[in-house]
Order: sequence, then C-alpha cells, then structure tokens
Amino acid sequence: MFPQVRSIISLFQQELTVFYVSTITVDGRAVKTLGDDYTIKGVIQPVTPETIVYMPEGEKTDGAKLVHSFAELTPGASYLRYNGIVYRVNPAGKWGESSNGGFYRYICAEINERSVMNA
Repeated sequence: MFPQVRSIISLFQQELTVFYVSTITVDGRAVKTLGDDYTIKGVIQPVTPETIVYMPEGEKTDGAKLVHSFAELTPGASYLRYNGIVYRVNPAGKWGESSNGGFYRYICAEINERSVMNA
C-alpha cells in the first residue's frame, strides 16, 4: 500500500539499539529486569507537530523521535537507545497492522534512563 515508504526505509535504514524491560516475580514481589541490547534496522527522525498529537500526554516533548522499521516492537516494554539517549517506544496510530505494507511506525519519547526501571 505504501511502496514509496518501504523503499525509503530500505534505502536510509541504520542500526538502532533496542532493549526490553520485563517484570518477573521474586519472593512474591514484582521486580523489573533489563533485557540485553539488540539491534534493529530503521529510519529515525524528529517528530513533526502533526505527529506529536499521537503521543501520550506527559510525553509530548521536542526531543521525541519517529521511527519507521520492518521490525515489530512491543510498545510500552521496548526502549530505544540512540546517541546516548533513551526513548520509550509508543505506537503511532494503527501503523503496526499488516495492511500497511509490512513496516511499523513508532513515536519514541525521550526519557531519563533511571525512569526505565521505575515506569
């Protein structure tokens, strides 16, 4: 459906570092653990004013990034590390469906790295 976007992703993609945060139970308590870093390929760019409206309240910052990738990420549990800054992966509309031509679109809000474990 969006062949031009698929071509642009293929042409301009770069390696992006992603990690997951999961919650496990230890002695009856919920404990968050950081997963290992791994890389995906995608295109990263600043969000536009038209795109920022899709971000959750409280995360609408100028430092947010828009990511297009062929890799499927889990919004809310996935984090992106780019140029030393950590971003929480949020969905942007309904772009993650297979009817969109096989790519995914995410809005990533800049967050404090310490808040990853407290979220």
